[in-house]
Amino acid sequence: MNIVPITQSTDNSQLVPPIALVTGASGFLGAEVARQLAAAGWTVRSTGRTASPFHPVTNYIPCNLELTDKLPKLLAGVAVVVHCAGLAHQFDFPPEPERFQQINADLVKRMAVAALHAGVKRFVLISSVSVYGYDHPADCTEEAPLAATSPYGLSKIEGERLLKLVAAGTNMESVSLRPVVMFGPGDPGNVARLIAAITGRRFWRIGRATNLKCFLHVRDCARAIVTCVSQPHWPRPHDAYNLVGETVQVRRLLYAIDAGLGRRTTSCYIPKWLPATMLAIAARLPLISPKAKRWQSTLATFVRDDTYNGQRFRHDFDWTPEESLEAGIQEQIATEQIATEKRVKR
Repeated sequence: MNIVPITQSTDNSQLVPPIALVTGASGFLGAEVARQLAAAGWTVRSTGRTASPFHPVTNYIPCNLELTDKLPKLLAGVAVVVHCAGLAHQFDFPPEPERFQQINADLVKRMAVAALHAGVKRFVLISSVSVYGYDHPADCTEEAPLAATSPYGLSKIEGERLLKLVAAGTNMESVSLRPVVMFGPGDPGNVARLIAAITGRRFWRIGRATNLKCFLHVRDCARAIVTCVSQPHWPRPHDAYNLVGETVQVRRLLYAIDAGLGRRTTSCYIPKWLPATMLAIAARLPLISPKAKRWQSTLATFVRDDTYNGQRFRHDFDWTPEESLEAGIQEQIATEQIATEKRVKR
């Protein structure tokens, strides 16, 4: 298979770019993927649920992908699908588990089937390292078992399985990409929540914060996706890859946030055993037990190592991350401060 950013038109009179469809282009990652694909020479057709995307992108079509009658027209003439659409970051009002299944698995199958019928050559699914579950090995590789237990992680496992089931044995290549925690301007996820907590002085440093976490700037993630779809040969079709930027101690992230906020970094911290003991006691009290158990899970996640190995993708696609944690965090904070000032002026 030979897909490159520029292909020749049918009448041989001019060179025209192939069409890439980006779903979820109204979101954090999808908008950046659409922007970078267009900059790389692709004709981009992008879609999302909202009236307009996060970043301005060309040829944006608001569309509910669950309405299957819309898919044939959306996929007409498309060479590559980058499926960024998905359900994630539902912090305040978590949906029912069935909703994760509908969006992150069932919709993937419908999109893949429609893409196959439309003659799409490649289908890239944006999955997540959540598929490995909580107790995965350190420096987790793609060979680790998929042991997720959360509704989100389980739905991502099923989405990958259904895509592979549809595409295997056909002329449509597929791949599932599993990014680690992303950050950057417009981040709706965990790093943004941490920055907001520190900004509002609602965050207490627990432990020495020497545990390791993996992070990936949204621009690096989008660049990896563009590199993937533009490569003429895929060495592992119908396989999966971890996408990893930097592996750092959590205190480096905290220092970067303090620097971005213009604050002095403190070395003071609360010993881990203290909140762990308090939450263990609270979890036994019927009135506050559910909330205490959620905080126990949050605490355990924050203080543990959570590392992944991204060497397979780097080797197969000759890709390396370019964005630093410190510069990315500073940019993210500055962008949010500007957006906040604009909202206040209104």
